[in-house]
Amino acid sequence: MLRSLVGSEMCIRDSINAEYGGAVGAMVRLSLGQAGLPSAATLEEYLMASPSAISFQSARQDPGAPATMELAVLQKLSKPEVRAILFDLLVRENELRLSPNVQRGFGQIGEAKPAFDEFVTMLQAHVCREFGVDPSVGVELIRCAVSLFPDDKELHETAHYIKFNRCKRGILRHGDRVADCKVLSMDGTQELRLNDLIPSDRPVVLMGASHT
Repeated sequence: MLRSLVGSEMCIRDSINAEYGGAVGAMVRLSLGQAGLPSAATLEEYLMASPSAISFQSARQDPGAPATMELAVLQKLSKPEVRAILFDLLVRENELRLSPNVQRGFGQIGEAKPAFDEFVTMLQAHVCREFGVDPSVGVELIRCAVSLFPDDKELHETAHYIKFNRCKRGILRHGDRVADCKVLSMDGTQELRLNDLIPSDRPVVLMGASHT
């Protein structure tokens, strides 16, 4: 059952509703439509104007129709049955994300991170509705695909956020010597060496981050 996949204490519906302030289909969108950004209605039109060219194992329906698979229904399915639905959701999400209309929407949003996140959630909710899955469950199902099926290589290669993720495990391991490198002072006026800044008589914590 779905509950056995996600953990008995996890409430998918509440996690989505808490983040967006209500059911996914009627979420409060604070960013879209403001400061020159496309409106939620415009982005919804882009989603509706992007039909699929793929044949799916799972039945599809008009995304405007009521969901037929809520949490209680999914919990009664076997793990292979849930996996089959999830695979189709991931395939369709990837197809929809890369469609010309949706790419146009992402282009109009640009670097506005909150609006980008809201559009992604809209897109994933739309995908769920196409397959009759309650978005308040299906969105989280899409996002937890790799966690739910950690050894399923096909799912990992299908999930958009994994397929196009450029992050990978680095080569640094516990016990390795920290490589020396050039560093700048906080005000940018001095060029130093990392090894010169690390004392040898006590533990040191190095914190690194990136920003785009």
